[in-house]
Amino acid sequence: NFYSEYLSKLKKKKFQYIDIGANIGIYSLIASRNDNCTKIDAFEPNPLIYNNLKKNLSLINHANSYNVAITNQSGEIKFYVDPKSSGSSQIDNSNSNLKIKAVDRDFIKKITIKDLSINIKIDVEGHEFVVLEEIVNSIDLKMINSIYIEIANNDKIINDYIQKLRQFKLIHFKETKKRCDCLFEKIV
Repeated sequence: NFYSEYLSKLKKKKFQYIDIGANIGIYSLIASRNDNCTKIDAFEPNPLIYNNLKKNLSLINHANSYNVAITNQSGEIKFYVDPKSSGSSQIDNSNSNLKIKAVDRDFIKKITIKDLSINIKIDVEGHEFVVLEEIVNSIDLKMINSIYIEIANNDKIINDYIQKLRQFKLIHFKETKKRCDCLFEKIV
């Protein structure tokens, strides 16, 4: 897929990869094969998936995995694990069936390496704007090379992201009936 190829070919400079909503870590593994990737931080709040993520990243010395959600509050929050599709689990669901640990922008600040370019992937089932706010308020945007984000296929939502990330150029856009995959890259 386009994003896998993009991650593989990032050759400009050393980078940190932040994988938010990592699932089992496919994109983190792809980033780890790029010699310029010197640090990976993968976040997966679903405890049913997290053990697979941790196992998949266990042999990568420069990879860290966290069994937490990123949101606008730290502590314990309600979470919904979809019994039919664990990858469709989400925060802020009225059917919450689990409590999980959450971290906010302060944690993001702690894990960010100041001398590295940062590439970020966000796939958080409807919680993207909150996560993006935490990123924007914790990382100097000049450090961010790219943000790959999966969002709902809705013109207003898409335009909100384009406005929020106006210092980035939308270089890839792929839509299906329900969602859009968008890759924003820093304008140089």
